[in-house]
Amino acid sequence: MAEGLGGRVTFERELAEAYLLSETDVAGATSRLKKVADGEGKTWEVLLKALADMLSGEEARKYYDRAIQQRANYALAYFARAAALHGPGDEERAESDVRKAVEISPEFWPAWEGLAILMERVGRPDEALSAALEAIRLEPRPRDSYLVLMRVVSHTVVAVPAHADAILDAAVTAVLDHWAPHWARHCVRIKAGKVAEALGDLERARAILASQGGNTAKADQLIELYRMRLQEKE
Repeated sequence: MAEGLGGRVTFERELAEAYLLSETDVAGATSRLKKVADGEGKTWEVLLKALADMLSGEEARKYYDRAIQQRANYALAYFARAAALHGPGDEERAESDVRKAVEISPEFWPAWEGLAILMERVGRPDEALSAALEAIRLEPRPRDSYLVLMRVVSHTVVAVPAHADAILDAAVTAVLDHWAPHWARHCVRIKAGKVAEALGDLERARAILASQGGNTAKADQLIELYRMRLQEKE
């Protein structure tokens, strides 16, 4: 599949970009997918129709099942079918599908993000954090992965892996104008007891929020708390 497409990583990034585009521009997403999936436009169109219509349950699964039948190594179809499984008792099937998606396409960050969301939902914070970090590594632009990371790190006893710092450093560098990477790195640093560094990140996140008219109340509370901690150490 990747032959003639500039390699597997290029293909996966195009696939992820088309997934993002499908949220706002179905025609543009379909066109983009056709360019990277020569001869398989019908399969892509079927799946994007299901995504665009925001179908759920059995109706959506029929589209995804058809796409998988047409091509068994269709990562986006497995990911989308997992996303359609929302009801109680569906977690095992959803996990099987989303893990199949990342197995087929390790560079397809939406599937890692989906896995992070699912693992948080079922109470497996270590796996949620690991998947969220992989999604952020592959795609540093703010998405739900940051929110999963923030919640898991701040509200569970999960151990933060050593490579989290490098991933979030790269994300902060890549996305300078959004509060989420800074806030996420602050969560990791405060958990490690690095109060001064965490404060710097939080102040930057607050400044960005303020400049965009966002709510800074939570940031203000935490900044005051961290400053008090630092003063106590002096």
